[in-house]
This record gives sequence, structure tokens and C-alpha cells, in this order.
Amino acid sequence: YTLKLLIEEFGLKCLAVTVDNGFLSKLAIENGNRITDKLGVDYLINKPSNSFMLNMYNKSVKDEKIHSKASIKRASSICNSCINLINNIMIKIALEKNIPMIAGGYIGGQVPKDSALLMLDLNQLKSTKESSKNLYKEKFGKTSDRYFSFESRLFNNYSFKKIAILNPMLTQSLNEDEIIQAIKLLGWKKPSDTGLNSSNCKLNDLGIYIHYNKYGFNPYILEITEQVRYGLLTKDEAMKKINAIPKIAQIYNLANDIKVDIK
Repeated sequence: YTLKLLIEEFGLKCLAVTVDNGFLSKLAIENGNRITDKLGVDYLINKPSNSFMLNMYNKSVKDEKIHSKASIKRASSICNSCINLINNIMIKIALEKNIPMIAGGYIGGQVPKDSALLMLDLNQLKSTKESSKNLYKEKFGKTSDRYFSFESRLFNNYSFKKIAILNPMLTQSLNEDEIIQAIKLLGWKKPSDTGLNSSNCKLNDLGIYIHYNKYGFNPYILEITEQVRYGLLTKDEAMKKINAIPKIAQIYNLANDIKVDIK
């Protein structure tokens, strides 16, 4: 509703973006189309190369050195790689289209508490992305430059010194049911093929299964427990989510898709 208000009352120009990782539920794409039509905003679906994505997921599962030890507390190796790629694509689109502000839909627990508003300094971005670019090229191959590198022309043509990164949902005390009821009014429908802890990605359950069997805990535990502390989730609801570890039969075909062995 905040977005709708900004569009209707203040004439804010918006571009909604979905990165299709190759495993999005069909209904998730339909939701994006329905809601952007309802809000009257432009909609871009960015779909990276399927061969690159499959390779990235495979390497992410097999190589523990790709991500920091701290990162495994918040997400599976599959999700960590995917989130990093999505964040890079969003920044590249902002630079290419001269957009000064990026808004995400993260909720409490998914990102650090002080992430409601971040100012991304482009000079700092250049230096940090250079080192990570080399890591991804080593781990995922040369094609990774297409997604993780930032060409000089993008910075040279950009009119602003910084990009504002907003996560407005971090400022709202809304539980999952309240969020769902609100977006249902815009035409959103809940997919039935994405597991209990995702609203769009079919690959998420495989990430949970591998993470749990490797480290002994559900990667969503920090996010879930933080929602409990803020009164957005009951303890019983939280335990149901935490204990919802997929069975091997549910994720066997997904493991075959990214060519990893599971037990």
C-alpha cells in the first residue's frame, strides 16, 4: 500500500524486477504480472543463462569456501549464491537505467536489523566488487563476469554518487498472515510447489535439505526466531517451520537437476 500511495499521490516512477533463477514457481511469475498490472508499474523479468545457474548451484553445494562461515547462519549455500547474484543484477539495472533507489522485500531476520536504509557508495562498490568478481570467476567460470562484474561505463554514465537501498518491510510490525492478506487484494495467489519457507522458489527446499544434513540446523532458524521475539510468529508456528525439513523424495529430482548427490 505504501508503494501504491507513492505511485498515485506523488507520481513516483517504478520498475518492478523479478530475477528468474530457473526454478521459480509458474504461479510466482503470474503473481508478478498480476500485481504490477494492478499497480500500473512497468515489470521486467531478468532470466540469467540456465546453464550458468545450474553450474552456480552445483559449485555452491560442493565448495564450502565460496561463502563465509557467517553467511551459513542465515541461508543455505544455494540461496546465498542466488541472493548475491540477484543483488548484483539489481544494482547493474539501477546503474544502467540511472535509477537512484532500489527497494527490496526482505523481512526481519533475513537481513541485519539496521538494513532498512543503506546508502551504497559507488566508489566503495567498485573496490569490493572487484575482489568478489575474481572469486566468482574462479568458482563459477568466466561467464560469471556477465552477472558479477561492473563495467566502468555503468559508473561513468550514472548521474548519482550513491544508490539508496531500502527494505521498508523491516520498519513494519506485520506478520506473514497480514502481509498475505494485503497482497491477496492485489491478486497474489500462494504457490503450492515451493515448500513451507518460500513463496516463489521450488529449489529452496533442496537448499534446506542439504544445509540441514551438512550443519544440523534449518537455515531459516535466525529469521524465524527473530519473528518470534517480535511477536510476529507464535512459538508453535515457529517450531512447525523449523522442523519442516523436506524428505529426500521431495527434492530428489531437484538434486538431479543441479547434478548433486544426496543421501
